[in-house]
Amino acid sequence: MTKKKKAPEFTAEEVNKLRCPTCYWEGTKALYAGIPIKLCTNEECSTVWGFWSFLITLLPFNGWFFAYEGNYFIALWDWLFGREE
Repeated sequence: MTKKKKAPEFTAEEVNKLRCPTCYWEGTKALYAGIPIKLCTNEECSTVWGFWSFLITLLPFNGWFFAYEGNYFIALWDWLFGREE
């Protein structure tokens, strides 16, 4: 009888890390004009990717990126109405 190999254990942080498709640097979730995108944290790369990222080129929005962790709808609420401290 052979022993089964134990699967490697990963923390949730390791599993859910975002990686830039261009430079494989760590990425972060962000909002731009209320659109959920992913943004590379490497200053030399700064790639924007994600399902809705193509809309950025179509919108005349000259705003800022709002980085967030967790739920998109909570982040959108904070972006629209401000965060209550």
